[in-house]
Amino acid sequence: EALKVLKKVHLQRHYLPAAEMKKALKTAGADPKIIELAEEVVHRCPACRLWLPMPAQPNSRITQAGEFNILIIIDNIFDGKFAALAVIDEGSYLGQGEMIEGRDEHELWRALVACWVRHHGSPITCRCDQEFVGDWFASKCEELDIVLELTGGEAHNAVGIMNPFVRQVKAVLHRLLQDEKEDITAARWAELLAMSIHAWTATRSGEALHMRWLSGGSTATSSTSPVRA
Repeated sequence: EALKVLKKVHLQRHYLPAAEMKKALKTAGADPKIIELAEEVVHRCPACRLWLPMPAQPNSRITQAGEFNILIIIDNIFDGKFAALAVIDEGSYLGQGEMIEGRDEHELWRALVACWVRHHGSPITCRCDQEFVGDWFASKCEELDIVLELTGGEAHNAVGIMNPFVRQVKAVLHRLLQDEKEDITAARWAELLAMSIHAWTATRSGEALHMRWLSGGSTATSSTSPVRA
């Protein structure tokens, strides 16, 4: 009922602006709740809406993707009796993983070559925990002209993008494991791991690659060095 009365006043006063309506109502001693309705009346008025300024849009944040295969980060994913090497590209957010048997550096190198180098070529830099690898692993990186960047703690804590990657992959993996009715085999766990990583890639990596394409950036790998495992 109050809206109808205010609408009538608005029209009789030749489409009085909201600020002037509020001032007039306040002078007349109207209830504060009625005064607040004045702005709604003006915004509902078809004639006034033609002249109202567009509402300010909230600031949006766009993740800027970098060049692909410039910097990769590696870490482990542990899940009960199984484990995997996790690899993520800082520029594109592309994630990969390979099942491993223990943390022996020879096994870690095998997994890195299998899930990343063989498909994308040698990255410029590989970042990981200083306790993650040894001299042999470092020598293999040197053979492929990969700069090994060691951090003073777990890689996913030292580098932000690895942390959400591992967290999401493990969350999806645990959800998939709940649907398994029998004891999980290593082969089946590897399949579920691949599905979990794909869930990440389909969201984060796709967005980053799209942004780089829009900005005219390259989507090609940075290096095509031959693999010498």
